[in-house]
Amino acid sequence: RRPPRSTPFPYTTLFRSGSITIESAQNYAIDNNRIFINKANINISDSEERGINNDFSNAVITNQAAIYITNSGEEAIHSQAVFNNELDGEIFIDGAVEEGIENSAVGGRSGEFNNSGLVTIDGISAGPGIRNESTTVFTNEGSLIIGANSDAGTFGINNDGGDFTNEDCGFIHLEADDPIRNNGVFTNDGHIIESATGNSSITTNNGLIQNRNEGTFTVGTNNGIVVGSADYNNLLCAGTDLITIGASNTLNVATTWYNNALQTNVAGQYDQS
Repeated sequence: RRPPRSTPFPYTTLFRSGSITIESAQNYAIDNNRIFINKANINISDSEERGINNDFSNAVITNQAAIYITNSGEEAIHSQAVFNNELDGEIFIDGAVEEGIENSAVGGRSGEFNNSGLVTIDGISAGPGIRNESTTVFTNEGSLIIGANSDAGTFGINNDGGDFTNEDCGFIHLEADDPIRNNGVFTNDGHIIESATGNSSITTNNGLIQNRNEGTFTVGTNNGIVVGSADYNNLLCAGTDLITIGASNTLNVATTWYNNALQTNVAGQYDQS
């Protein structure tokens, strides 16, 4: 007997003590049309269409645990409503014919995707790793790791007319040859590592961008730092202001000083003693 076409969730909370596995759904593995709070592990594999569909009016998905989505026939996640991946939330996408995450706007409903946890995306065939459509909002305060193990589609992120913000503590790592395409408003206040040979662009940079490969990285307004292959892997998010004017501040000064932004030419050593 074949599994149901989709699993509807009108108002559901899955607690951490439980888990759910959905295999080979004929339509959508999860079709949310109200409030869905996930506190348990979810494993979705081999859906004929979408892994998770979240596109009804007033629908909200809040994830506080781990969601694994593999081998979706269309998008792994399609959302035209609110999707919150909270601080403890983890989403692992590995294999989709179309987008890994499509934050969509159709019929007067616009998606709002908020990530404070971890999202990894690999194995996207046709669409980009993330598509953020016109009038939609995508906010990242956590970590987006795209293409760490395999290709993530035509683009790692395609901001297709929407509003995409990488917040102060947000981290985006595009590891495969999948750049950022921006036809909307893309603001970086955090940290982006881009390893693609193709060309990336964003609207405004107030943080740190590492362009590690041969492609160009175009920034409309740069108020931050754009570097090449310098190693900032240990960059930490302080969560508070680093320097407060008019107050006492304690800082550790680096022992090695450089005279160029790429930190390749050593200017000298600083003895803190």
